[in-house]
Amino acid sequence: MNNPLLSICINTLNRVDQLNLMIESILSQISSNVEIVIVDGGSNDNTPSLMENYSNKYPIIKYIN
Repeated sequence: MNNPLLSICINTLNRVDQLNLMIESILSQISSNVEIVIVDGGSNDNTPSLMENYSNKYPIIKYIN
């Protein structure tokens, strides 16, 4: 996506269940020109695999680990 009007930035650490609920909630409410940036502080739960799935499905989601 080029030049989003809004960036939603979320930091996380080992909160895969809450992160999943948050992303689903955001996706249900946003329109175009929005990006979601997830910054992971080194989670050792299933956060990386969850984010890989979301990133592949939704190009507006950026995952930084």
